[in-house]
Amino acid sequence: MSDLQRHWWGSERLSPDPSLVMPTTVRVRGAVDVATLRAAVRAVVRRHEALRTHFGRVDGKPVQIVRRHPVEPVTWFRDIGDVPEPTQTALLREVVDAERSRTLDLARDPLVKLGIVRRAANDFVLALTLHHIIADGWSVDVQLRDLAREYERLLGAGPGPTTPTDVPPPRMRDWAAREQRIVRGPKATAEMGHWRRVLRDVRPMRIPHDLPHDAASSLRRRCTRRFTLPQDVSTALIASAKRFRATPHMITMATFMELLSRHARRNDVAVMTLFNRRAGDDVAELVGCILNFAVIAVTVPPDGRPGSLVREVRSALLDAYENQELCAQRIWREARFSPASVDAMFIFDQDPPTKERISLGGAVLEEIHAEAEETEREGNGAMAPGIKFRLRLAGGQLTGAIGYDANRYSPFFIDTFLKAYVDALSKTVFD
Repeated sequence: MSDLQRHWWGSERLSPDPSLVMPTTVRVRGAVDVATLRAAVRAVVRRHEALRTHFGRVDGKPVQIVRRHPVEPVTWFRDIGDVPEPTQTALLREVVDAERSRTLDLARDPLVKLGIVRRAANDFVLALTLHHIIADGWSVDVQLRDLAREYERLLGAGPGPTTPTDVPPPRMRDWAAREQRIVRGPKATAEMGHWRRVLRDVRPMRIPHDLPHDAASSLRRRCTRRFTLPQDVSTALIASAKRFRATPHMITMATFMELLSRHARRNDVAVMTLFNRRAGDDVAELVGCILNFAVIAVTVPPDGRPGSLVREVRSALLDAYENQELCAQRIWREARFSPASVDAMFIFDQDPPTKERISLGGAVLEEIHAEAEETEREGNGAMAPGIKFRLRLAGGQLTGAIGYDANRYSPFFIDTFLKAYVDALSKTVFD
């Protein structure tokens, strides 16, 4: 196993975390041969080792266990074509949520599942569910591209034997072996020194909550509020990147950290973030989870100028990019650092300017994103008592989600926090 897989395998044995189950819903508009689609899905699973992997012990050592013959990945099919259109959306959500809520046993259950919903003759929904231990968001795009190629090949419409799917893809076991080689090399020593310095003075932000203390319990009420930022702010953010000599990620993170500083009334700010470790072409087609966590810690400059804080965040992020060979969980263990010392998280995703269109024959695939203004949903489960803030820049539009514990923060607090964020980002990008 990789270090991250080993960490998740251990934590899942203690307490399964629903947030590690990664759902993707895709709309397929056009004629689809379901039998051919099932066969194409099986071919993709045979192609990628991660999709037929389980996790357990061999001779007392935690390892990936790759099946030669995977179990059936298409686990359910529903036809809701006879349901009136106005109620189809609600029924679809109910069906998909029911399937996704099932816990996954890493030693026995298939960690990739696909459900097919037929809404009409030429209208289907694919509900893909993966456990994060075998895949990340990048992996989903790899699978969908391979699915399209296999589907067209089986229909006889695709390329011949030189199709890219005939080239063996990278394997997660090779990534894990590479990671262990790095751990024993000189790069590891330099990275550990960097992260020890970063983590030395990090402490929780402890954003004041607005609900009575006795309302909080050890069982968190996890809620998510989704939102869309005004279009003029999104446009100005992209335009301001050149002026700040920074990326949209850096600018939006700086705004979030300034807001945390204001709420906590202190100038030292630390947030957790995620990095994609796919820097080389050798892992572009890898299905696996090679994300990494990083703590970004800055001191908010006293001059109050947005540009000053953006420069601080840019410097911290660039340093973090340069020190991503070691898994964060290994760093924290060796540095004796508790990730609970960071109770705020910021994640930024950005789609390429022109995202590749994927189709099954003549049927176009469209990823279905959660409703932009969806009200919060509650669910019991463990969660740090802080704020998880996620933004996505796609097609020139910023959408996001804020996760929080409803035992500590009221909807009014979250509304106020989001408004303050939009105001602060507007001031940054328009000034």
